[in-house]
Order: sequence, then C-alpha cells, then structure tokens
Amino acid sequence: MLPEGIPTVTVTGRFLVPDGRPLAGQVVFRGPGMVTFGEFDVILGGAVTVPLDATGAFEVELPATDAPGMNPTGWSYSVAEQLTGVPMSRTYQILLPADTPAVDLADLAPTDPTTPNYVAVRGDSAYEVAVEAGFVGTVDQWLMSLTGAQGPKGDPGDQGPQGDQGPQGPKGDQGAQGAPGVVQSVNGQAVADVVLDAAAVGAFPATGGTVTGEVTATGGLRVNTDASTNAIITDSAAGSGARIAVMRVGGATKFSLNQFGELTLAGGLISAGRTLVDNAGALKITAADVGALPTTARGAAGGVASLDAESRVPLAQLPIQYAYKSADTSRTDTAGTASDPHLTFPAAANAKYLVEAVVGWENGGGGFRVDWGVPSGSTMLWVDNDGSVAPSPGADLTFNVTVGTTLKGLLVTAGSAGSLTVRWAQATANAAATTLKAGSYLTATRVA
Repeated sequence: MLPEGIPTVTVTGRFLVPDGRPLAGQVVFRGPGMVTFGEFDVILGGAVTVPLDATGAFEVELPATDAPGMNPTGWSYSVAEQLTGVPMSRTYQILLPADTPAVDLADLAPTDPTTPNYVAVRGDSAYEVAVEAGFVGTVDQWLMSLTGAQGPKGDPGDQGPQGDQGPQGPKGDQGAQGAPGVVQSVNGQAVADVVLDAAAVGAFPATGGTVTGEVTATGGLRVNTDASTNAIITDSAAGSGARIAVMRVGGATKFSLNQFGELTLAGGLISAGRTLVDNAGALKITAADVGALPTTARGAAGGVASLDAESRVPLAQLPIQYAYKSADTSRTDTAGTASDPHLTFPAAANAKYLVEAVVGWENGGGGFRVDWGVPSGSTMLWVDNDGSVAPSPGADLTFNVTVGTTLKGLLVTAGSAGSLTVRWAQATANAAATTLKAGSYLTATRVA
C-alpha cells in the first residue's frame, strides 16, 4: 500500500482475440531504476506485473509520473505486453499525470510503437489541443502530423444482408423405365447364368481349405480338434492349468501356452514346464540364464555367496523405470488435478527414487497446473526448471504463459507400495482446452 498523499492513477485494460475470446498473459509496468519520495520516507523500485483475469482484463494503481517532491522527475512508464498466442509483444512509454486519476490502456497504447519520433502518451490523450499552426485534434493526431506518419485505417463498415435465394427451376420429365437386366458378369465371370461359390467371392469354404497370409480373429478363435492334428486351441474356462494353445509337429508337442500366459517349450530349447513370467508379473531367472553355476554345483568356500535356483524380479524393483504419453490428453473447465492416463508406474515400499518428468502442453487460455500422486506416507521435494519449488507431492505448481517445463524431485516411499503418477489440470478453469502432448515422459531411477 502506497503512503497516503502520493497521487496515483488507476490503469485498466482488456485484451481479446478478434473473435471475442479473452487472451491470457500479463502486462508489465516499469519506471526508472529507483524513485525517491523524501517527504514520505519511501523509495519505489522494480517492475509491476499484472496478470490478465479470465475475461482478459486487468486493473492496477500506479504512482503518477508528475507527483510532486519525487526524484527523479520527468520520467515515463515502460509498458510491456506479454500475451499468450501473440508472437509480437509490444513495448511502449506512457505518462500518467495526476490530473487524470483513471485511464484505460486502450486510450494510451500506440497503434505502432516503432513509428519514428515516437513519444510517451499522456493519460488524457483524447483532449483536443491547438498548435501555433492552427491544428485542432487529439495529441496522437498532432504527433502523427509532426512525424509524417499515416493515421490508422478506419474500421470496415458492416456487411450487408444476404440476398434472397432465387427460385428453383422446374423439374424435368422422368425417363422411361428400362427392361430388367440379367446379371451376367461377377468377379470376372461373364456367362449367361452366373453361379457363385466361396472362391468366387474370396470366402473360406465351410468344408475347410487353405488360408494364405495372416489371419486375425477379433474376440477370440476356438478350434476343437483331436490330439493327432498340428494345432489345438481350447477354452480358458476348462479350469486352472488348462492348455490354451498347443502346437504339434508329427504328433509331438513343441510348445504350449496356458491361461496364465506361461510359455513352455520342448525339444531341448527350454526344458518342458519352464515358466518365463508368472501370474504376478514377476520375471523368473535361473542360473543358466545368466551364465552362473547352480547352488548344487558350487560351494560357499572363499566367501562366495550362493544363488537361489530361481530369482524373481518384480517390475517395481527395477533400477530405472519410464513411461511416456502415446497420445494427447485434453482437459477443459477444471482446475482440480487428476491422474494422467499415461505418465504412471509402480513404486516399491521403503525406497528412494530420483524422479524427472518432461512435459509440454498447448494452452487454450486456462494455463497448466501440476502435482504428483504417490504411495501413502511418501514424501517428495520437487522443482521446475524455472526454480519454483514445491515442498510436498500434493503442492501444486502453476503455469500461465509458458507451455513446457521439466519437473525433478526425490521421492521417498514409506511402508506402502503404490503408483507414482503425474497429476494435472488447468491453472484456471477455462472452456478452451489445455492439452498435454504426446511424447511427454516420466522417468524414475531407484537409488535406495
């Protein structure tokens, strides 16, 4: 709050897209480096940044540029417009005299600040002035007459109404009906009496035949045959351990796949009954898979540790995990964070992970808000690449102008396992969508 007695001017403004939708962004006002008011024992310095609200509008109260007793004097404000979706941001100077306590930026901002001999505009630029040459008009018009600049082009007039549609022409007479024809050519057959079979229309005959190329059966394929054939496919409802697919060559089983997705091979490739992935999703590795001796063939002498015959490695225990967005995700009219459908994976209990997420989005006007979903009892200190810090996984970081960032932090889980998930929404609820782009990714490296 400024000390009472320093004259101020209230500046307002509103920024819209040509179709009437509000723009997002901010307006930055900068004075000289430092302004001293000795009478009030105060020194003012720095920039004033005013964000646009959901309607594209802003309001700010600033010290007048001709306030008495300030040092220096004779200065003006530099105005920088930083608007989302507007590639050419404007910067220009304005004066805010105390005798005009309220102004709108639309009355001050120049049409083209790069015009030669451009000077700062008073807050009451709409009043009429007369110069020695007898010119009468606004200050802006007078300045353009001095610099030789061409005045702004006037607004186009309203479009006239659409004319009435002309009358429809008369309908022509219907032609005579032709004689009924006879189908004499189908799929290359040109005979008097066409007879179609399965081969004529590219169909598989009901009595069997040979299929060439890949065959895909949506919803499942069931083939009931006897044990002497080369393929058997049975129903998964046949009970626990039932064979779902079996391949035989010459009556001998070469491989089978059961209802748990376990693959067994025969013929010396992998011993019969060998399970690669169990029903819990754990990878099973034997000593032979890693070129090691089994525990029965090696002793504990010399301090050599023994290996179990089988080791299970759950996916959550792997040292490095990653996830990425395979498709865009759009959200509208929401500022409450929700889990992203792609950027998630399991986290183990009592573990530490170095977490990094690189995300990019399209901002329709509502900006971007982000935090984390973590297992119960977990802690996480994390930052973005601009230096903003969040002390906990549920503390939000918001972005109104930028459309991409890198998030990093240390996740420390407690006694519960769960999922590490990027959660996000719009910074401010907006009907124009914020879209998190495909290709954004999440990685975590377990360090303890």
